[in-house]
Amino acid sequence: MKLFDRLFRRTRAAGGRRAIADSRFVRYAESDMSIMCSLGAFTYSSECQNLFLNRFTIDELRRIIAEIGLEGYLASKGFSNLDITVTRNDSYMHMLRIYSGARDPERLLVELKLSEVHYTLPEPLVKGIIVPEKVSLLAVEWLTLQNPHAAFSPDRPKLPGQDRPGLGAVACMARFLEIIAGEVKTAGIMDIPDHFHNAVMYARLFLFMDPEREGLLRAVLRDLPGLSLYDLSWGFMTESIINEKTGKPEAHVAAEQVYPVSKTLQEYFTSKPYRERVAAAMESRRLVFNRERMLARQKKHPEFA
Repeated sequence: MKLFDRLFRRTRAAGGRRAIADSRFVRYAESDMSIMCSLGAFTYSSECQNLFLNRFTIDELRRIIAEIGLEGYLASKGFSNLDITVTRNDSYMHMLRIYSGARDPERLLVELKLSEVHYTLPEPLVKGIIVPEKVSLLAVEWLTLQNPHAAFSPDRPKLPGQDRPGLGAVACMARFLEIIAGEVKTAGIMDIPDHFHNAVMYARLFLFMDPEREGLLRAVLRDLPGLSLYDLSWGFMTESIINEKTGKPEAHVAAEQVYPVSKTLQEYFTSKPYRERVAAAMESRRLVFNRERMLARQKKHPEFA
């Protein structure tokens, strides 16, 4: 998460109110904004500490996890007796952790950190389509899906930013976020993927606010369908994905991906101007992958081990 720290972290406070000091989305929050203890009828109090997003009890979370198939999926991988914990830190960032059997870091399967932010829709992007107003979004501050029993191998290499092999439960967590967003009545969910493979995984539900970034992602999936997430992510990190039309490497830029819940956001993403800009960004690219360049540069990269 060091990338997000460099890009977005600012600790600000005004009028004695709390800034979201731990959030990588601080630049979207006004200086006097604080996370309300409740997204509904609750208020700041110790009573909220054991409720995820001040709304969901442990039992309710268990029902959702069973409903979306995550419980069954984990059982098929040998993980049972799930232990679910929820906490909230002093900056009102909400954390959900799922352990297998015991609350041990070596048994951690899922860690999800969410906060609520007020996001001003970028006027240069939305002007003429929707009003550039402020909307309330759930922000994915962190998401870990890991298999503590697995090990990296040539067939399952380490992706940038990974500490352990993944669980393969992205589809389940996408459904989890979808349910959560609908229940807490925010305009949507936002993430800023630091690596390209994260953007691809979120693309099941999320769209880039910037149609240029969305067009790049779709061009990659169009032109390089046979590449693994490992090759794609390291391809961007080593400037080895080349646009044949310009002869220059493409770059993955950390930018807002949003799952739209509100009619306003849905209107933006389904609008003709947004779709036309995405299509134009795709048409401006014909992408190729230079594996030799990636392998040569990868060895010198600080994240490669």
